[in-house]
Amino acid sequence: MHWPGDQPLIGRDQFLKFMKEFDHPKTVFLEVSNIISHGKQIAANGEMRAEDGTAYSFADFYELLSAGSKKLRKITSPVVKHS
Repeated sequence: MHWPGDQPLIGRDQFLKFMKEFDHPKTVFLEVSNIISHGKQIAANGEMRAEDGTAYSFADFYELLSAGSKKLRKITSPVVKHS
């Protein structure tokens, strides 16, 4: 998984360790505005809000191992925090 500006997390173990240790407020609202897929590429965007009132816009880009696969190869997730 890669957040632009940060070091990418490579492999399942790094990703699961990060998610387990990631201290974040609970998401109380999630709106997915669009999901677009073509072959092994998928994109989704929308907004979310945490229980502390912080709001974010996201645009996630997913790459599968191959078209029709259920296994992820890569996630890129630019997130914009609203002030």
